[in-house]
Amino acid sequence: MTDRRTDGLVLLYARCRVHCYDEGIRDFIMDAVKDLYRSDRTLLSRLQTEHIDRAIYKYRTAGEKRLIRNTLQYFKACIVSAIKEYDMDRQD
Repeated sequence: MTDRRTDGLVLLYARCRVHCYDEGIRDFIMDAVKDLYRSDRTLLSRLQTEHIDRAIYKYRTAGEKRLIRNTLQYFKACIVSAIKEYDMDRQD
C-alpha cells in the first residue's frame, strides 16, 4: 500500500523537475515544497519549474541585501510569492 501524500510529492517533484537542480539546493527545495504541500496542497498543485526558479532568484537577491535568519521559512515564502506573482503576471 502506498501513501497518497508521498505519491503526490513524488509527482510534484517530477513535474517541477527538482532533480535537475544542483544537489546542494535540491534538498532545500524538496524540504520547502514538502512543508508547503502539507499545509496548502491547492496552492502547490499550481507549482511549476518557473515558480521555483523565480523563488530561488528572489531568495538569492534578498540574501545579498540582508542576513536571512530562518532560511527555510523565507524560501517557502518566496515560493508562495512566486506562484501568486506568476498567476498575476499571466492575467495582465
